[in-house]
This record gives sequence, structure tokens and C-alpha cells, in this order.
Amino acid sequence: MFNLKNTRKAVALIAVAAALAGAAVGANAQTSDAAAPAQSATSNHFAAHKQNALARIAKRIEVLQSLQTCVQAANDHAALKACHLQARSAMKNG
Repeated sequence: MFNLKNTRKAVALIAVAAALAGAAVGANAQTSDAAAPAQSATSNHFAAHKQNALARIAKRIEVLQSLQTCVQAANDHAALKACHLQARSAMKNG
């Protein structure tokens, strides 16, 4: 069954993840401008890896928010199943 308490926790976790992702992107922009001349190939690789990780997290958050909206609108088990299939497909293809 649909559990409102777990949904609220999931929404709270999504909000925290989005806030952390935004703060990390902002902090990275500030530090990369000041340290740009001194960056080595290793730190450039790290920055690219970090950006890719943040992009994957943002994509997951987007898919989860879409899943949440779909589940809230579902009126039966078939619709709920379609929501989950759509979210799985989006995660695999994204």
C-alpha cells in the first residue's frame, strides 16, 4: 500500500540531495575560477568525474520526482506498475 510517511521521507531526501547538488555545483564554480591556473591533469579529471556524478544524481532526482507525480496520480495497480516501468526505463536510458 501507499505509505504517506515513507513518501514524505523520500521527498525530504530528494530535497536534501537537490540542495547538496546545487551547493556543490556553486562551490565548484567558485573554487575552479581561483585555482584554474594551478590545476593539473589529475584535478581536471577529478572535476570532470565530480560533474558527471552530480549530473547522474540530478537525473535520478528528476526521475524520482516524475515517479512520485505518476504514483500520486495512479488510480489502480496497472497505473502504478506503468509508473515503475516508466521510471526504470528512464533510469536505464538516461
